[in-house]
Amino acid sequence: ADILNKGFKCMSSGRPFNITVDELNYLKSNNLPLPREYPDVRTLSRLSMLMRVERNKASCHFCHKDITSYYPPELGYKIVACEECYQAKIN
Repeated sequence: ADILNKGFKCMSSGRPFNITVDELNYLKSNNLPLPREYPDVRTLSRLSMLMRVERNKASCHFCHKDITSYYPPELGYKIVACEECYQAKIN
């Protein structure tokens, strides 16, 4: 594939990068587009939600009490528990 011999320029950082054989095979098998960003930029972008710490309003899945959660809503956690319900479930 000509793609493997082509250099790409990251749209965010401007750094050059190449597509590896394994990456190209993965993208093709999962019907995904070619990346437009340098691999480190992609990794930092994926991890950015996990690295930020923000308080979010939530409701305990078990007792429905209003609680504070540190999980970003974008992560889609369906079950968030208050301290009491969490302790009751793990003991």
